[in-house]
Amino acid sequence: MFFNWLKQNILFNKYYLLVFTVIVLTITIQSIIQFSLAQQRHDALRINVAGRQRMLSQMIVKNIYQCRYSICDYDNIRLEINELSFINEALQKGSATMDLEPLTNVDIQNNFDKLQPHLNYILETLENFNQLEEVSIEDLSAEVDQFLFIMDTIVTQFQKASEKEIKALMNIELELAVFSLLILIIE
Repeated sequence: MFFNWLKQNILFNKYYLLVFTVIVLTITIQSIIQFSLAQQRHDALRINVAGRQRMLSQMIVKNIYQCRYSICDYDNIRLEINELSFINEALQKGSATMDLEPLTNVDIQNNFDKLQPHLNYILETLENFNQLEEVSIEDLSAEVDQFLFIMDTIVTQFQKASEKEIKALMNIELELAVFSLLILIIE
C-alpha cells in the first residue's frame, strides 16, 4: 500500500512538473516573441526616419532651386531644414517624441560623424534666407549628394543590424521550442 501511494505520488509530481515546465516555457517563448515584435517596430521606425532624411535633403535642394528661378516658399524650406536637423539628432541621441532610442551602434555613429560636415554645410549655407541668391546650387547639390550617399549607407546599416537582431531572436526561440519538445518527450 505504501509503495502504491509512493508510486502515485511520484507520477502526480512528474505530471505537475511537466505542466509547470510547459507553462514556464510557453511564457518564456511568448515574452521573446513580444520583445522581438517590439524591437522590429522600433527598428522599422528608425529605418523609415533615416530614409526620410534622404528625401528631405533632396527636397531642400529642389526648393532652393525653385526659389532661385520661380516662386519661393520660405516657410516650407525652414520646416524642412529644421526637420533635417532635428531628425539627424534624434537618430543619434534618441527622441521620446519620436519614440527613438539613443544610437548604440559604433559603426553607424561613425558614419553619422562623417555625415556631420555635409549637414553643417547645408544648415549654415541656408541659415540666412536674405542670402539665398548667393548660394551656389552646384556646391549645395554636391554637399547634398555626399549627405545622400552617407545616409544611404546609414539606412543600410540600420537594416542589417535589425536583420541580425531578428536572426538572433529567431535562433533563441527555436532553441526554446526544441528544449520544450525535449522536455515533453522525456516526461
